[in-house]
Amino acid sequence: MQITSKDELNPSDYVLIKKDDLELLQQHIVELAEQADLTGQWWTLKEVTERYHISREWLLNNILFVPKFEKILHYKAVMYDGDGGGRGYMFEPQGFSDFMKKWFPDIAKQKKYRRDKHD
Repeated sequence: MQITSKDELNPSDYVLIKKDDLELLQQHIVELAEQADLTGQWWTLKEVTERYHISREWLLNNILFVPKFEKILHYKAVMYDGDGGGRGYMFEPQGFSDFMKKWFPDIAKQKKYRRDKHD
């Protein structure tokens, strides 16, 4: 900060903080924002595909239509098409996020699951 003779510096207006502590505080703010994003309304299929940068077809074929994952997700993290009176797929943010953190590395490694037919 540069101070000129016209500027008045009032020490009670400032806090001195270590750079490492500032970075920790900034990271904490990011984490809180992510948590707040996970506690809101249920996500639509479109919101999930945009959030995770995957296609609708990939999500359906590699997660939603896989029997093992359907058992894990159904009524816990995902309301399947037709469950909620025809509103389409709905995803509970925290539950689906937890599922993706746990299972996505394994899903991405599976050769039997294809991203799209064109890959």
